[in-house]
Amino acid sequence: MRGGARTAVAAAVANVDQMTLICWLAVATASISFTITKTQTFDFIRMRLPDGIIFELVHCPYCVSHYVAAFFIAIYRPMPFTGHWVDLLPSVFIIVTLSTFMFQGILLIARILNVLKKHDVTEQ
Repeated sequence: MRGGARTAVAAAVANVDQMTLICWLAVATASISFTITKTQTFDFIRMRLPDGIIFELVHCPYCVSHYVAAFFIAIYRPMPFTGHWVDLLPSVFIIVTLSTFMFQGILLIARILNVLKKHDVTEQ
């Protein structure tokens, strides 16, 4: 193998590793955004917020996933395309898109299996 071919193979392997990292970050983003916005774990926070933009934010998993993805990008800095800092912005949107598909898939399966329970925070 010539030097140029080795470099191309190494770059391809690095890109696959970066995309694997992005997929794992998307799984974590979906999990964290779902936990913050939909589970009983964070009800005590959501109940105490006044109506407004922050109230809407913590009830929207898609909105929260943007902030979670940006946090992960700041820590892990995946650069799957060019290896340059310009990759950071598309990485955020790739993570958000993948986490949204995962979140919607989980909800679809839960609805099909009829395992979702109605939860009313005012009954506590």
